[in-house]
Amino acid sequence: MSAPGVGRPTEYLEGGRAIVEALAAAAGAGRTGTAWLMGGNVGSLYFRNGLVVGAELEGAAWVRTMLVNSGRLSPEAWHDFARDGPGGRPEPPPPMPDAVGLGAAEWAVLSREAIVEAAFELLPPSRPEVAADMVFQPDDIPAWTASGDPVEFVWLRREMDRRQSVLDRLRAVVTPESTIARMPAERIGPVQVSAPQWRLLSALSDGATPRSVARRLGAGVFATTILTVQLMRLGMVGRRDRSGVWQPPAQAFPRALFGVAPAAAGGAATPRG
Repeated sequence: MSAPGVGRPTEYLEGGRAIVEALAAAAGAGRTGTAWLMGGNVGSLYFRNGLVVGAELEGAAWVRTMLVNSGRLSPEAWHDFARDGPGGRPEPPPPMPDAVGLGAAEWAVLSREAIVEAAFELLPPSRPEVAADMVFQPDDIPAWTASGDPVEFVWLRREMDRRQSVLDRLRAVVTPESTIARMPAERIGPVQVSAPQWRLLSALSDGATPRSVARRLGAGVFATTILTVQLMRLGMVGRRDRSGVWQPPAQAFPRALFGVAPAAAGGAATPRG
């Protein structure tokens, strides 16, 4: 992950609420720069002309880990994509990394998902008082951020609140910190699952949680929690406690959830201006 530069002018703030409002003001003023965020997690949001154009999150999903951890891109290929030009000057990046099967539409979705994931983890709406520090460094941002899909900070805050609302409604079923495991095989006949669901099932190990599986796969925590709920509804995954693995009762699953949030299992909804 990148690190703050030395000797550049910076602005320093403390506290989640103050930071969110300061970022909203920076976006409204059309500023360009890097917001380095430190608290429960460490990461950064990149702004260009007031739009959020990229993000990094220490130890969790951002565009590099989404592609590298899934085996679609080598670390060396990402370095070639993201590197600066001669003398440290950023070069215009290619339209997207040269990852296996990656097209423009998916790259846009991954870019948005990485931005929302980082913001949600760094400034969780459920804990607006979270102890956090921010350093805003004007101007210099990584060249690769020019290739992504920019989002408005107003939309980003709405999407963070939406995700928190979904997780609140799922609390009786599963949380990102719940211990999960495969259910004993009780079904007769095959059960069809999607490729992301199969990756989740294959990654389950003793003590796994949606969060730990997401980090192992380089996927978003929110998306992995939604996939977990889908597999619970299929009877393939349950929560684990001292008494064994169990499934939440059918009435615990919010009825309207899958009319609201299935798109989020693969990424954030498309922002509308």
